Amino acid sequence: MGNKEYYHELTLLKGIAILLVVMGHSLPSCIDQSLCYNSFACYIIRAPQMAMFFVASGFLFSESISWKNFLNKKLNRLLIPYVAYWAIVVLIHVFLSSYTFSGTYSLKESVISLFTGGTYWFLYVLLLIMIVVRFFQFKYGYFMLSAICICVSFIFLDLPMSANRFFNYTPFFIGGIYIRRHYSDIKPFICRYQMLFTIGFCLLFIVTYFIIPESLFIGKLFGTVMFAFVCLYINEKSKCGRMLSYFGKYSLQYYINHLLIGTIAIKIASLFVFGSPLSCYVQWVMVFSLMIAFSFLGLEIQKRLKFLRFISGL
Repeated sequence: MGNKEYYHELTLLKGIAILLVVMGHSLPSCIDQSLCYNSFACYIIRAPQMAMFFVASGFLFSESISWKNFLNKKLNRLLIPYVAYWAIVVLIHVFLSSYTFSGTYSLKESVISLFTGGTYWFLYVLLLIMIVVRFFQFKYGYFMLSAICICVSFIFLDLPMSANRFFNYTPFFIGGIYIRRHYSDIKPFICRYQMLFTIGFCLLFIVTYFIIPESLFIGKLFGTVMFAFVCLYINEKSKCGRMLSYFGKYSLQYYINHLLIGTIAIKIASLFVFGSPLSCYVQWVMVFSLMIAFSFLGLEIQKRLKFLRFISGL
C-alpha cells in the first residue's frame, strides 16, 4: 500500500455493491419476468448498487494528481479493460449471436456502443465523470457541477442512457470526494451512533420505495448511506467481512467477468424447470451462484496470465 491510506470499510462497500450487481444481473426476463420488474426485492438490489461504486470511486479520487499521471493511471485501470472487453463482447456477438439472443451483428451499433458505454457502461461513465470533475476543481466548482447534474436529471427525462447515467451518478461521485475530505472528522461521530443511523436510513430506504418515484434517485441515496453504515459495523468484526473484502478487492474483475458468462449461466439454469411456484427463485439462485463461480475461475486465470492481467486491470 505504501504511504496510501487504506479504508477497509470502503472495500467492504465495493464488495456488497458487486454482489448486488451480480444479483441484479441474475434476474433475466427469460427466467421469469415477474421477478424482474416492479418488485421490492429488485428495488433493494438495484437501487443503490451502482451509486455505491460511484461514491467509493469519488472517495478514492485523487484531486492533486497531475493530468499526465491521471491519464496514465486511468488508461491502465479503466480505458484498456473497457476497450478490450468491448472487443471481446463484439467477437462473441459476431460468432455466437444465435446463442446470445442479441440479434444479428451490426458493425455500426458496435462502434456506437464503444463511444456511448455499451455493455461495460460503468467504466465508460466513471472515466468521463473523472475527466469532467477535474475541470471543476475551483472554489464551489464541485457544488456547481452537482447542481447542474441534478437539475438536468430532473428536467430532461428522455436523455440518452449514457448521458442520463452521467448526470445521475456525478453527484454521488462528488459526494464521495466530500466524504473523503471530512472523513476523519465525521467518522468518530457516525461510529458512535452507527446502529441508530443504520436503522434510520434503512427505514428511509424502505419508505422511499412506496412514496417517491425511483427516477428521483432518492432511493439510491438512502440505500447507499444505509449500506455504508452496515460496512462500518462489519468493519469492527473482521471475520464477518473477510468474504466481502475479497469481492471488494476484485470488484472490477468480477464486474467484467460476470457479464461475459451471464448467458451461459442463464442457459444452464433454464434447463432446470420445476413444477413449483418457487422455481423462478431457485433459478435465480442458480444463475447467481454460477456467475460467481465462473467469475472466480476467470479471475484465477487472469491472475496467472500476464496479458489477461493487463487487459483486466489487475
